[in-house]
Amino acid sequence: SASARYFKLSHSFIERNSQKFVKKIGAKVLVENAAKNECDSLKYRALALGARLAGATKDIETRHLDILSNLFDMPVGKQISLPFGVVATKSYDGIVFGEKEQGQEAPFALGETPFAGKTICASLEPANLRDKSALWIDLDKVPTASIWRNIKRGDKMLTFGGNKKLVSDFLTDKKIDRTMREQLAVLAYGSEVFAILGVDISAKLKIDESTKNVVKIWIK
Repeated sequence: SASARYFKLSHSFIERNSQKFVKKIGAKVLVENAAKNECDSLKYRALALGARLAGATKDIETRHLDILSNLFDMPVGKQISLPFGVVATKSYDGIVFGEKEQGQEAPFALGETPFAGKTICASLEPANLRDKSALWIDLDKVPTASIWRNIKRGDKMLTFGGNKKLVSDFLTDKKIDRTMREQLAVLAYGSEVFAILGVDISAKLKIDESTKNVVKIWIK
């Protein structure tokens, strides 16, 4: 019948167009902010797809989608727990779905250090500060027993401006999305951070004229 054909075409349109708002980012799934302005059918379909791709394969009900839709208007960093251990987080770019991550730790050492599915490399090399693909630090200024770990609430770092700043504020200044922060490794001793992998180092580890041992740090 004409109505059946219309329903089939409408369903196909919603299915096809909802997918353009959903993007895989590593192990996470982003539903872009642009979906917020679409009709409810399309918006809810995009949110349901994002949740499913992140691992919430069933038990996503209309009430979950209502809450997720409201998440678009909430502050960056706001989170909502979903079935199957999936968490939805409001980010600058939209809503990010992913599994709740567990903290990890690894001692700082030269060579290769496995960490959170990545490999952190640290080697003694002549300083080449023009190489922005890596961090360059003074090895002798790294406190004994420093570790690689995830960012924690209250972490602070001495900036090159001479101010001790909350790492969360520092990353906000750098415009690094909260969902990406969860994946960053920091070199820390206690609550003091000395390096944020892939971002910057503390002024305490800067290379100067007295530096004898330069270490290059990068992700392999």
